[in-house]
Amino acid sequence: MRLDGEVADFSWNACLTPLGHRAQVLAALRHAITDQVAAVRNRTLNTGQPLVCSVTGTPIPSAAELHIDHAAPTFLDLADEFIASNGGVDAFRILPDSGAGVSYIELEDKTLEGRWQDHHRERAVLRPVLKRINLSDLRRADGARTPAS
Repeated sequence: MRLDGEVADFSWNACLTPLGHRAQVLAALRHAITDQVAAVRNRTLNTGQPLVCSVTGTPIPSAAELHIDHAAPTFLDLADEFIASNGGVDAFRILPDSGAGVSYIELEDKTLEGRWQDHHRERAVLRPVLKRINLSDLRRADGARTPAS
């Protein structure tokens, strides 16, 4: 269980199977924008308006059922565009794991990471969706992508 009360999807196979370089780069890019996703989530929760899924139009019953998702362009569209315009996936280096117990994947080049954050801030369209929709319907529609939150 996560600190925010969410239950994390967990797979021993996924943990024991090393990620390829492209998957690591995408994970690092996703990690680099967590603050942007969290800010949209907080703004959405603090509007005082009822929560409504942008995909289905149905009410989102609680904050626990709220996910923030990329409308078009999708996260993968944005990431692929950025990767291609910055030398391809092999030009992205991953910061070695610190071994501090809690780890996540980060880009080694913080200037490049800042450019990605700017690119994402300028182009991403983030929207509230039902957790169920984000983890099932949208994932299937976008080729088993990973959720934004």
